[in-house]
Amino acid sequence: MKILQRKTMAEEVAVLITEEIRHGQYRNREKLPNETELMKAFGVGRSTIRESTRLLNNAGLLRSRQGLGTFIETQKFYRGTDLKMVGTDFREVHELRELLEGKLTAKAAINRTTEDILRMKEILGKRQHAIQSDNAEKCVAADLELHHVIAAASGNKVLAELYSLLTSYLAPFYLILEDHQAIFSETHRDHELLLDSIERSDPEGVGRNIEKILSFFS
Repeated sequence: MKILQRKTMAEEVAVLITEEIRHGQYRNREKLPNETELMKAFGVGRSTIRESTRLLNNAGLLRSRQGLGTFIETQKFYRGTDLKMVGTDFREVHELRELLEGKLTAKAAINRTTEDILRMKEILGKRQHAIQSDNAEKCVAADLELHHVIAAASGNKVLAELYSLLTSYLAPFYLILEDHQAIFSETHRDHELLLDSIERSDPEGVGRNIEKILSFFS
C-alpha cells in the first residue's frame, strides 16, 4: 500500500484558506488580508503564508496584483458562453456535477464505442501513474480528462459541454481539497470498476460506481 506524504504547513494553511473561500467568507474579487494579518490568523511565519498563497495562485483561487495585493478569484466566465457560477460554495456546484455525471455515465454505457473504451483505459493508466508518482496536478488533470471522455461518450454534446465547463470551475478546488491524494488513491479501484461497467454496457453498475466515487468529494 502506498504511504502518502504528510502535508507541509503551507499546504495545510492553503487548505484552511480554501475552506474559508468555499464557505463564502470572502467574496469574489475581494482582497485577501495582508501577510501580517494572515500570519497572526494562522500562527505561522511569513514564508509559510507566501508559499500558501503561491499554491492558491497556481490553483486559480487567488490572483496577486503587483502593488495592490492578493485577490479572491472564484467566479468564472466561461469561453463563448454566458454561463456564470453564482456564489462560491463548492458543495452546491459539486451537487450539480453529481446530477450531470449520473446521466452522462449511464448514457456512456449505452453509446460508447470501442475507441472510447480504449481511450478511457489509456487515461486510467495515466491516472494511476500520477497517483504512484504523488503528483497532485497530474492526478487532477488525468481524473478530469477521464470523466470528460466518459461524458463525450454519452453522445449528448450539450450535456458534455456543460459538464466540461462545470469541472473547469471545480478543478482548483479538487487540487487544494484536503486529503485529495488519499481520495484519488482510494477511488482508483472504483474507477476501474466504473470503466468495466461502461464496457459491459451496464447502466445500473455504472450508477453504483459513480455514486460511490462522487461520495468521496461530498
